Amino acid sequence: MRVYREYYDLTQEELGAKVGVTGTYIGAVERNARPLSKKLATKIASVFKVDADDLEPWSQE
Repeated sequence: MRVYREYYDLTQEELGAKVGVTGTYIGAVERNARPLSKKLATKIASVFKVDADDLEPWSQE
């Protein structure tokens, strides 16, 4: 997810505002400190125009 966020030049706060969560929450998801729910993954995927499965941690490597 971080790769897409940085590609689109968004801060954690900006992405959070677009999907209805805080930037702190986005940061926690990026660090794997919080799980990425299917609902949130779907919202984030729509921002980046990708499939929600592309946001899974293993696709960021």
